Amino acid sequence: MVKNMILRCSGCNREYPFGTYSCKCNAGVLLAEYKFKKVKSVVEIEDHSKPGIWRFSNVLPDVKECFSFNEGGTPCIKSQKIGPKNNILLYIKDEGRNPTGSFKDRAATVLVSTEKELGHRDITTASSGNAAGSLSLYSTLTNMSLYIFMYQPTEGKFLHTVSFGHKIFLVDSTKESDAHQMAEDASKKFGWSWLTTMSSANPFNIEGYKTIAYEIVRDIGLPDVVIIPMGSGTLVLGIWKGFNELIQMGIISKLPRLIGIQSEQVNPIEQAYQRGETTVRPVTPGKTMATGVVVDNPGIAGSVALNAIIETGGLVISVSEENILNSFKLLPKEEGIFAEPTGALSVAGLKSCLDKKIVLEGQKVVCINSASGFKDLSAFKKVKRSGFQVKNVPPNLDLVEDFLNKQKEKDDSYIV
Repeated sequence: MVKNMILRCSGCNREYPFGTYSCKCNAGVLLAEYKFKKVKSVVEIEDHSKPGIWRFSNVLPDVKECFSFNEGGTPCIKSQKIGPKNNILLYIKDEGRNPTGSFKDRAATVLVSTEKELGHRDITTASSGNAAGSLSLYSTLTNMSLYIFMYQPTEGKFLHTVSFGHKIFLVDSTKESDAHQMAEDASKKFGWSWLTTMSSANPFNIEGYKTIAYEIVRDIGLPDVVIIPMGSGTLVLGIWKGFNELIQMGIISKLPRLIGIQSEQVNPIEQAYQRGETTVRPVTPGKTMATGVVVDNPGIAGSVALNAIIETGGLVISVSEENILNSFKLLPKEEGIFAEPTGALSVAGLKSCLDKKIVLEGQKVVCINSASGFKDLSAFKKVKRSGFQVKNVPPNLDLVEDFLNKQKEKDDSYIV
């Protein structure tokens, strides 16, 4: 079963077979290893007869049936304004175009396909929203029963998840880690398989996320810097693994610099980085509009991701709520990309990197937008508008002309 790979612990180097979720040493995460052939380009490892990210099936778990909803293949959009203004070659990898509107679909397709291969029928997860919606869709495709422990989801994420008909438990707590603990305990008590998008408890979400690196190199070549929103750090780790595998295949010769971005309100990995430590400690979470990265205790997943970032010569930065809000408003206005606040973290981080000369003129930079703005429409209630942008009028064009004359010198867009 699944003979094209083995699982190896990044902490103790012990090997495990398919079907293992974590190592007992608690010092690392399990990473899938494959025997790679030398190739000249990403195109050579693609199988266009397979759907979604499974076009990379030669370097994904060898399952009998892959359950895809045409995830992946998201564009690297060349910046029209932010990049040229700062004299960098900027691209935004828009993961908001995945089937459920977030990067989590890449993980979900691999997670449910491997669970189906193992013969499991009942699964559980914990999520603030994006993972719940993703796993709901892919569980539906596989006819698996999903039990979800949700932590403070936005209305859009909640309603989207509800639409698939799976069982939902809203966890009344101030810490997202409580929801994760309930899902883990429920899996033991009721015999459900625990699917988490944290790398410490399942190796296969990383396998989904690594395809982002494949697509970046295929579409725009090797970037100098990749800037990534960071909660548990699993997305960072997946992208790091993808670039490492491309080195092993001979497609690229070096790793791009990876920069993880956290909110100042929930920044356990950034705090560890500032202390010069690689062990990530839990924090008491504050309130942030970037709800998708509220992970107060990333544990070993955060520590392994931090080590991966350091390996690339990268760093972890935390940004203020004001910076997140400004970037959230700036993206649709400047680049036409409607991102949720979590997705705008990367652009907020880019601003800090430019101010501190971490990103230099002339560099090729990719910012990851992790999810669509439609996943958190309520966030736009915080955006102040100019007096003229939205105006109630009776059916009288003379009044429209009057308003236009009065406001012609004013900006009719979001205040940035």
